[in-house]
Amino acid sequence: MVLSPAKINLYLHVCGKRADGYHLLDSLMAPLAFGDTLEITSHSELSLEVIGSSLAQEPVEKNLVMKAARMLQEVLNTTQGAKMVLHKRIPHAAGLGGGSSNAATALKLLLQLWNKKLDSEQLLKLATSLGADVPFFLSPSAQYAEGIGEKLTPVGLPKLHLLLFNSGTAVPTVDVFKKGFAEYSRPAIKRQSFADVNEVILYLQSLNNDLTKNATMLAPEIEDILLRIEKSPGCLLARMSGSGATCFGIFESAESCTKAALQFPNYWVKTTHTL
Repeated sequence: MVLSPAKINLYLHVCGKRADGYHLLDSLMAPLAFGDTLEITSHSELSLEVIGSSLAQEPVEKNLVMKAARMLQEVLNTTQGAKMVLHKRIPHAAGLGGGSSNAATALKLLLQLWNKKLDSEQLLKLATSLGADVPFFLSPSAQYAEGIGEKLTPVGLPKLHLLLFNSGTAVPTVDVFKKGFAEYSRPAIKRQSFADVNEVILYLQSLNNDLTKNATMLAPEIEDILLRIEKSPGCLLARMSGSGATCFGIFESAESCTKAALQFPNYWVKTTHTL
């Protein structure tokens, strides 16, 4: 089994809109030690089993793992198959990049299993066609993501201790963007690295997640969740990830994260850290 990591958006600015309808983004993304797992073994045909999620009830052809596999077969002009088993732990439509991570992990594992190669430009094009976050997960590390997610710049980031909080409300990304934007933000000034957590917090305090307002229209509890995390002892910053509804807090230590999680016994909470 291979980890298919979740991610958080430490900030996310919507900077404009292209003629084809895609929005131009500017974000600092970080992969997490928490995620799904994907197991792929040799088989004569392509198959996918999803375990541990409501997605297990949906047709597998709609799953991004299967879409990625089908597209890779087409690009490689191969009929090679694989048995794929996806263990879901990342909540669905949660702003944590679960589907995108699964797709990128599938592409990498299938290329290895089939003993095939794509040059970096081909792989990036394929990943981008699957979703804006998929290119990031091809080499998951702290990165600035620009354009529609395909322009990536690595950044040195210290380990961040995190509490994830999800209300259980699925917030589809497309619905968040449909709400529109009164104005667009400017891209943030980029840094090559951060010396410590305090530098990260200072940097983020002047930045935002521009999707929070729209997501809150669809899931009003986001506002209360952010406030509750922010008030937890040891919390340095509270923010929504991606298009929501998952919110996170950056904490002083793993211990303060664990203590904060105990305040929310009836909710989906997860303590983790950045990779």
